[in-house]
Parts: sequence; C-alpha cells; structure tokens
Amino acid sequence: MEVSRAVESSQHAVSSPSGIFVASLTPRYLLIYSSRTREMHLSFPLHAGDPKPSQITSIQWSSTSSYILLLSPQRILLFSVAEPDRRIKVDNGSAGFGILAWAEFVCVEGQDEQVVVGWEFGRVKAWDLGTGRGVEIGEVKTVTKGRTYEVRKGDGVRALALLSRPAAHDVLTLHLPPLYTPRLTTLPTTDAKSISWSSDGAWLAVVDTPLARPALHIYTADGNLFRTCNVAATSAMSGLDEDDDLGLSIKSIAWSPSTNFLAVGGFDSRITLLSTRTFAPVVVLEHTPAIDLTSITQGTVWQETVAASGARSYDPAPQPVSPPTSPDKDSTDPSKLGVAEMRFNCDGSLAATRDESMPSTIWIWDLLSLSPRTVIIQHAAVKSLCWHPSQASLLLIQCHGDDAVIYLWDARSEQGPQICSLPLGNGRVSAKWLSTARDCKPVILASTRTAWVLLYPAGRDLFPQPDPDELRVRRPVQEVAPDVDEDSLLDALMGKTPLRGMQDPMHSDGMDRTGEGLDDTFWGKKHAEVVSS
Repeated sequence: MEVSRAVESSQHAVSSPSGIFVASLTPRYLLIYSSRTREMHLSFPLHAGDPKPSQITSIQWSSTSSYILLLSPQRILLFSVAEPDRRIKVDNGSAGFGILAWAEFVCVEGQDEQVVVGWEFGRVKAWDLGTGRGVEIGEVKTVTKGRTYEVRKGDGVRALALLSRPAAHDVLTLHLPPLYTPRLTTLPTTDAKSISWSSDGAWLAVVDTPLARPALHIYTADGNLFRTCNVAATSAMSGLDEDDDLGLSIKSIAWSPSTNFLAVGGFDSRITLLSTRTFAPVVVLEHTPAIDLTSITQGTVWQETVAASGARSYDPAPQPVSPPTSPDKDSTDPSKLGVAEMRFNCDGSLAATRDESMPSTIWIWDLLSLSPRTVIIQHAAVKSLCWHPSQASLLLIQCHGDDAVIYLWDARSEQGPQICSLPLGNGRVSAKWLSTARDCKPVILASTRTAWVLLYPAGRDLFPQPDPDELRVRRPVQEVAPDVDEDSLLDALMGKTPLRGMQDPMHSDGMDRTGEGLDDTFWGKKHAEVVSS
C-alpha cells in the first residue's frame, strides 16, 4: 500500500464527484488539488469578513464538479472552478429564521445553476446563480432526525422533494426547476419522519413514525400514491404472529442501486427486502445473536483481535459464535435498537448491514442467493461502512476509537479485512473512496482537521502529465428550451419532455422578486457580490 505525503488543512478535505479534485481549507485560502498529481491546481483567497475554517460546517461539490460551496451558520460562499474570479455570497441577514442549516445544489440540464438553502426553523429558499435572484419555495419539516428533503436521482429532471407540516397534516411538495410548485400532496401519515428517492428516480418512499401502521408509503415520481406497506406484517414470514409484533416498526430504509430491492430495517433486528415491482416482501434477513453460517452458505466469520502490543489481526471464529452486544441492548431508547446501517455495493449484488444491539458486527449479505455470506466482528464499535463507487467487491470500514486505522475488505478474497494504519497522528479521521473508473486502481482520501493524505491500497496508477484544460471544468453553453404545450409532470420528471418556461425561470407568479436589482450580478462583474436573504 502506498501513501502520499500529508497536506496541511484546517478542515476535513473533500473530493469532487468526478474524483479529479480535492478541496482543502487553510486559514487564508480554499485550495484545490489535483488528485492525480497531488499538486495545487487553484487557490481561492478568503477575505477578512469570510467565515473562519472552524466556523465552516460543510464543504460541498456540485454534481458536475464545477462549483464548491462553503456553508457556515451566517454565510454561504460559492466558488467556480471554471471561472476562478467568480465569487458568490449568500448572507443570512438578520437571521430571523435561525442559522443557515443546510444547502444543496440542484442540477438543471447538466448545469449546477441553482442552490437550495434551508434555515434552522424550516424556511427554504432557492438561489439562481446566473441571475442572483432568490425564490421562496416553502418550509421543510424540522422536528425529525430523518431526511426531510432530497433531490431526485436518475435521469431526467432533478426534482426537489420537501416534507413539511404547515397544519395538522404532513405535506409532500415536489419542486421542478425553475423551482415553482407543480404538485402538493397531503400525506396519510401520522408524523412522517423521512423521504427517499429510488436510485432510478422512479419512486419516492415516505417513512412514517415507527409507531404507525402502516409506516411506509410509496409514491410515483409525479407524487401519486402507489402503495402503502405494513412491513411489520412480514414478521409472519419468520414464524411469528403478526399480532405479537406490537413494538416499533421501521428504523431505516435503503434502495439498491440496481433498483431490484427496497431494504427496510426494523427495530426488531430484521431487514425486509421489498420487490420494487410490486413492493411485496421477498425475504426477511435477520441479525441473529448466535451466528452459524456453516449450515447455510459455508461462510466465514472473521474476528479481529488486538494484542497487548497493539498489533491487530483477523482469524476465523469457530461457529456458532455470539458477538459482543451493546451494554444498552435491553434499553427502551429507540436509538439503541434496530438496524442502524444498510449499504449496497455499486451493482446491488452485496449488502453490508449493522445492528445496534451488536455494534461491532458487520453482516455481508449475498443478494443473489438472499443469504448471509460473511460476518466480520470488529474489536471496536463500527462507525461507518462504505462500498467503492465502481468496484463492487471493495468495502471500507471505520471504527470508533480507531481513528488512526481503517479496514479494507475484498469480497473476492478468502481473507479477512486488510488493516491500514494512517500517518495522520491524533484526531478524528474521515476516510472516503475517491471516484475512479472501474479499470483504475482504488484510491482513498483520508483526512483530519489538520492534514489529509491519499492511500493507494493496490499501488498508484501511472497517469501521463495532464493537460491543464483536462483539469479545468468548463461551463457548457446553456441552450434555451423551446416553448411547448403543457405535458404531464411524470413526463417532465422522467426527462421525456423539456420544461415550460425555462427561458425566464424567475418570472412566474408568486415568486419573491426582492432581488430585482441584482440583474447581471454574477455574470457582469468580476469582484465579490453579496446576496442578502
């Protein structure tokens, strides 16, 4: 394994979706490095009134890797990779709606031209980066820990779904660029907790409070109810009486990349796989307290041991084996119960899961045979699981208390995970895969708040010296969509028809025009401009 030299930073480094760039903060600059050459490609100076690195809560890349966003409680800064002289600010003004809580790019026709901003108390507003105008698009639900907003995945229009509760009922609102409101749907939920688009953008799942029956509602891409699912009833598939299952139901859900399954994790340590054709249950996967794979798949249980000297190793555990349980296993706190994490690999053939009652145990499921394939028992509680974005067999594991160590497991091997020590000293480490092509060697970006490195588990690829134009992301020419008759929202969502009114997206009735004086704010000037809320 090769490790690059450490680069100083004042915040966790973030790689671009393309894998070409790495963004890193210092007290005075936002620096953009080439992930291939590890040389600095661009630098953006931070001005006296800008947030300090310690105040930055999030660094985000746009989906086309053309913009970088720095989020702080009082200000948002946006920088253009294609136009380094271009700098955009969104100020919080008097902070009447609380601090700036989140921000999300919305891609329009392959261009990241709009940013959606959410405030602490639920207000949501969209900013057009081309004109500098803001549009009020409603409020989002804030009294829940689930994800209450999400941009549509897949081909076609990147619709924004918002979950709100303006009165006594939950409401699902779908917003299409240029961010008017085409559909408002009142939900049959008691207290909806989260929403989630499918991998292909064809379905939208709404999860109700764990006490509700049914707790899962499936909607089409244009906001029509398709089916409600009482996942608790699938307990009968495991030999239990449905009437005996009176506890909490759904804790989390996850869509498979192949769109074959919707995985529903329960508070009862079970995962129900629903077919995305009918959303009927296919199989129930259970995290059992005693693990014995010999009678099912002849799979191996790998257990990590740490010697007194600190040396780590993996050995096959004799089966059946009972992994360590959480000291809060019998707690009534819902956060200490149920399936905490479900991660599909890039082709949907494998899934890695973890249950709160066994925090150091990772289950690897074969979704072709619908059975457990491998179990990995870590020495410490698992913090995160991450599959490689293009190589389906590689799993990255991080554990609590092991900040200087990460683990790599290859499903093609017959060995336990590979143990990788990080030359980053003390501090909380964040490790993510760098996006690479399927035929390229894998790369990991590992960072703390003081430095970052690139790890090459299989060695480095030898790239030729890149052309400067190869690294520079250039803005595509925006074509004006022709004026067409109204089509169905479903056709627009699926990308079958262009959207009406793209010529002048901010001049529709009901939109906030407080920014009328900001015409040509960003395109006609090269110095920093300010947009106030």
